[in-house]
Amino acid sequence: ESINIKEAVGDRQSQVQRARGRIIGRDGKTRRIIEDLADVYVSVYGNTVSIIGNSVGLPVAKHAIGMLLSGSEHATVYHYLESQRPRLRIAEMGFDL
Repeated sequence: ESINIKEAVGDRQSQVQRARGRIIGRDGKTRRIIEDLADVYVSVYGNTVSIIGNSVGLPVAKHAIGMLLSGSEHATVYHYLESQRPRLRIAEMGFDL
């Protein structure tokens, strides 16, 4: 799954840089948290955010990144990711959601 940052925040380079920074976080913290809690791999390159993961973690990570792009606070995004952990664990065990 790929997300075009310019489509989400606008064409100005300063907006794109800020959005990239929000997704990556200080020293990669935010990206790492999304990867760990949603069990996905996130790559931020140029104007694109790419997410690689399974059918359960992918929409969770995509929603979290969308929240960041729309201006949600990092704490709110982390809370959302934590709230999805039980659902992700159930899916890991092979149960349908």
